[in-house]
Amino acid sequence: MKKIVTSLFLFTFLFLFSAYSDSLVLKTGKVVQGKIVEETADFVKLDFQGMVITYYADQIAQIKKEPLYSGKNQSQPPEQIQTESLNDWDSWISRVNWYFEQVAATERSLMIYQREFDAQARQLRTNPNKAGLQNLLSQTNQVVNAGLNKFKGIKPPAELIKLHRTMTESFRFLSAFIINAANGNLAVAKQNLQKSLKASVAAADEQIKIYKYHGAPDEIINALQQSRSQLKQKAGIVVGSRGRK
Repeated sequence: MKKIVTSLFLFTFLFLFSAYSDSLVLKTGKVVQGKIVEETADFVKLDFQGMVITYYADQIAQIKKEPLYSGKNQSQPPEQIQTESLNDWDSWISRVNWYFEQVAATERSLMIYQREFDAQARQLRTNPNKAGLQNLLSQTNQVVNAGLNKFKGIKPPAELIKLHRTMTESFRFLSAFIINAANGNLAVAKQNLQKSLKASVAAADEQIKIYKYHGAPDEIINALQQSRSQLKQKAGIVVGSRGRK
């Protein structure tokens, strides 16, 4: 359990969302937005919502270094997005991209705190300090609750309400896991973690269903399904760890 506690945050959600910064126009006409993590003469590797997908040169018509829509510092959708030239998938993902960027921004803020928490926790394990521990626990409660409230405050598009509700449930249990683990309530923390993972699998199922409905490219659906399988496996590991000493 200590290994789980030292990497407290966000493996539950990271595979689902990431903000877009680049886009590939494929020869099929589809436009895939993400972040280019590697580019050669033969292929481009694109981080799409936390999943790295490889596109080969003979698949790519054009590489753009700017997103179709950037929702930085916005909590509501833009009033109008020009999508007449896009196919159904590209049009839809452009309209809802602001929502996924808000989710990603909330996750990034917790990732920053995770690094701070890990550094302080390592120091306290090396040089135990009761006052320092109490301060760290208090800070953890404040940061986690603030992150949860921010997550709850995101207003999703109507068709993503069910997905957001399921993700919020997972985020709520993840928050409870973090707080209980930090306070040493490991048995309760493990239960919270299992519930968070279960809700995350349900969120992944809902996301796959929505993406299929809107005609997401096969490689994106396949990557989501692989990530969902990995998440389900993690949930099984937590269940299998019950009763271990």
